Amino acid sequence: FPKHGAIIEDPGTGSACANLGGWLIATGASRPRMLTIAQGDAVGRRCRLRLNVDAEGGIFVSGRVVELGRGTITL
Repeated sequence: FPKHGAIIEDPGTGSACANLGGWLIATGASRPRMLTIAQGDAVGRRCRLRLNVDAEGGIFVSGRVVELGRGTITL
C-alpha cells in the first residue's frame, strides 16, 4: 500500500477469507461457524468481511464493497 506509488491493492481480500474457511474445515473446527474478518484498518481503508462455514462444509464470504472499476475480459 504505497502512499504515493502506483500499486493499488484491495484492503479486503475475499479469497484469503475463503481460504480461512477451508483451513477451519481442514483443521476440524466446529461447524457451523460465522466470523467477522477485520482488514484494512492499518492503511485507512476499513473492511469487514463475513465468513460463514455451514454444517456441510460450504464456505460463504460476504461484505460491502466500494466499486472502483468494472470491465470485461474476453478469452
